[in-house]
Amino acid sequence: MPVLIGIAGASASGKSTLAHGLVHSLGQERVLWLLQDSYYRELHGLTLEQRALHNFDHPEAFETPLLCRHLDM
Repeated sequence: MPVLIGIAGASASGKSTLAHGLVHSLGQERVLWLLQDSYYRELHGLTLEQRALHNFDHPEAFETPLLCRHLDM
C-alpha cells in the first residue's frame, strides 16, 4: 500500500536532510520523490522586472492542479 509523506518547513530547516534520510532508510527503489519546486508556474512570458516582483511563496506561484494530477497517477 502506498504511503504519502509530506515534509514542510522553513528554508534551511532540514527538509532535504530528512528526505535523504528517508530515502536511505527505505531504499531508493521504494521511494518516489516529488519536489514542489518542480511545480512553479512558468514565467517565460514575463519581463525580468515582472519576474523580480513575483512572490514565489504565494500559493498561486505553483501549478497545484498539475501536482495533484501527478500524485493521482
